[in-house]
Amino acid sequence: MVSRGESLIEQYKAIHSRCCDYGTSSERLFYLISPYVLDLNTENVLDYGCGRSKLVDRLKETGHCLRAFRYDPAVPEFSVIPNVKIDLILNTDVLEHIPEEALDSVLMRIKSICQNVFFKIALLPSVTLLPNGKNAHCTLRSMDWWHQKLLKHFSYVEEIPSLNKRSAHFVIWRPTWKTRLRHLFSFFDRWKQ
Repeated sequence: MVSRGESLIEQYKAIHSRCCDYGTSSERLFYLISPYVLDLNTENVLDYGCGRSKLVDRLKETGHCLRAFRYDPAVPEFSVIPNVKIDLILNTDVLEHIPEEALDSVLMRIKSICQNVFFKIALLPSVTLLPNGKNAHCTLRSMDWWHQKLLKHFSYVEEIPSLNKRSAHFVIWRPTWKTRLRHLFSFFDRWKQ
């Protein structure tokens, strides 16, 4: 019998096989994420649930990290988690794609890989429908609900301010004041554009 999670992975494999740019939205988050990557002085960054995104490659190219890794069970070339020490996990637009009953398992797995995680979680339905006709965002909850869910697994969760009210942003470590300032400057630079 195929589990709901395995069935969903097959749905995403079908989307990725026919749409080369599906799963690339996190690349637009470079300005938001980069201050937090610098905050941790990371060597190895893993984009967990990367889709086809090249965000971690850009972080490596700009000197934000030494090595960049990608993981996504629906993309064959990224379907294995690397067996190296990871300093930071980026988890952007992933958790809302996970059935609610599987979230705890996914969050435990993420925590077992790394204690530092940047989360971006969509709060609204997706524009994408799966091949089975269902909305790609199967777990839609409020920012407060997600905050409490993350607190069940991580001892510290901080919301990252954003103009985008369609998603919630969190880190699970205490960023330095310099990082908070860098974030504000990048935030205003982006806003002016």
